[in-house]
Amino acid sequence: LAMAETAFGAQEGAVEEEESIEGKALRSDFSETSFFYPSLRTDSRGHVAVVFTLPESLTSWHLRGLTHTATLESLSFSDTVIAQKPLMAELQLPRFLRVGDEVTVTATVSNISDEALSGRAVLEVLNAETQRVMRRERVLFSLASNTDTVYTFRLSVNGAPELICRWQAEGSDASDG
Repeated sequence: LAMAETAFGAQEGAVEEEESIEGKALRSDFSETSFFYPSLRTDSRGHVAVVFTLPESLTSWHLRGLTHTATLESLSFSDTVIAQKPLMAELQLPRFLRVGDEVTVTATVSNISDEALSGRAVLEVLNAETQRVMRRERVLFSLASNTDTVYTFRLSVNGAPELICRWQAEGSDASDG
């Protein structure tokens, strides 16, 4: 576990254009339940793989199934499926802020793959009404397998009444945000 700290304020003003992480698909389907419409695939030895799509929430799901043949032979199974990505970016924000508040925002980049990952992460603070980027902070990371790093950012709310905070991380072949 490593920590880094950066200070910045969120107030209206010009922000020089820096390269942000564009073109990467952000997770958007955070449904609490999943419509289960599986595809069954068998291999040459008769093993069956159940393939299905989950919502993009990074969580665990309990999977239970029952299958039977035409002669009513049956088999039931139960398993836990963990939805995760090899590189995960998580931002911890207060539920609400008021103009004049000063807070510390915590952001995490996690590598849960079996290989080392390096890349960059970008925190953007936007005016919710105009979608104008008010502040942008970029950090570089290098993570060994199955480790994470925590960044803290100081945020003063001085201008816009409603803000959007976006935290995105991008490695060589993985991204999240």
